[in-house]
Amino acid sequence: MLITYLGGESELIFEKRIMNKAFFVLSKLDVPFRDCVKGEEKVSVFVPLYRRRTIEKSFSSHGLPFERGRMRGLPHLVYRYRKRWGIPVGALILAIMLFMAQRVIWCVDISGNTSVPDKEIEELLEKLGCGVGDTYKNIDFDLLHNRFLMESESIAWISVNMNGNHANVQVREKDPLEIDDEEGYYNIVASEAGQIERIAAIDGKPVVELYDTVLAGELLISGAISYKETFNRFESAEGSVYARVHRAFDVSVPLKQTVKVETGEKTVKNSIRFFNFDINLFLKGGIPYEFCDKIAVCDRFTLFDTVPLPLWVEKEEYREYEMKETTLTESEAELLAIKEYRKKLSEVLGDGELISKNVTKSFDGDTYTISCSLYCIDDIAKKVPLLIGEENTENKETE
Repeated sequence: MLITYLGGESELIFEKRIMNKAFFVLSKLDVPFRDCVKGEEKVSVFVPLYRRRTIEKSFSSHGLPFERGRMRGLPHLVYRYRKRWGIPVGALILAIMLFMAQRVIWCVDISGNTSVPDKEIEELLEKLGCGVGDTYKNIDFDLLHNRFLMESESIAWISVNMNGNHANVQVREKDPLEIDDEEGYYNIVASEAGQIERIAAIDGKPVVELYDTVLAGELLISGAISYKETFNRFESAEGSVYARVHRAFDVSVPLKQTVKVETGEKTVKNSIRFFNFDINLFLKGGIPYEFCDKIAVCDRFTLFDTVPLPLWVEKEEYREYEMKETTLTESEAELLAIKEYRKKLSEVLGDGELISKNVTKSFDGDTYTISCSLYCIDDIAKKVPLLIGEENTENKETE
């Protein structure tokens, strides 16, 4: 039955009065036929599609009238849907996926990470030959684990286990103290000028006191310690030093501005990524416009909304714009300056505690300016390497 379906069949119809002669011709040609239906005036049988021309030629030579009926089987199905290119393409993709199902990695599932993003782990695994589309039967997983840990600065342990064609990756991140552990000894100096408000030394010895005024680069906590000038000890200074600091900044917005205006023209480029293969569905590559914004979207197919497949559809949209000169009003410039001022204030203040600020606004006819002067309490501790040598003996502190 399967062979008959793959080869296809054609219906042969002839008059009932010539039925005996027709069957004689078919038997003489050694043609098998099936599903014979005898009507009041006509008879129909199904014969192999590849023998149809031979049968029709023989019937014509014997003077036997006949008609072509319907077809059935795979060839007829292909012919019927020949203009629907999505069906054969989908069948081809399905065949390739089934062929590769037990040979390559379809997806990578990562667990155990909190601060390290999945993308970073996936990229390193792909670099080491354990990404989507790689043949996992050729992977030495013990060697993979060792190479991964040698190249990763944030992962302390990793295990990759195959579950069918899914790579289940379990990781354990390094302790933050372990990551930040520097070799050698360090001093803590002032990152900017200020008046000391609070000292929290964990390691090392403070060399400043409360309410002292220090300049940028001045030593705050020393890692070089001496005992009664007879015994020297070095350690890496650690801690925080909070000081009252002064900071100032200006924000200026000119009335004459160059703004970006979209023209309404856009170009969309679609592509398909199957495992590690990219198939472009566009003819011209490159950026289509001199000035444009690019918006890229990548969607991954999933089976039954749960099983991810190694098939992505990538869409890139290019929107053209042009630069035009425009002149703002004073109120428009003020609104832009206030927006930029708030953003700048957040950057300048950082994690500091605001004590006071003085804000002034000015407009000279061409530019709107906001000036800000503020005082805040912030951690000014900055770690710098401690160079052990003769020069350190002059700066050693005595407990």
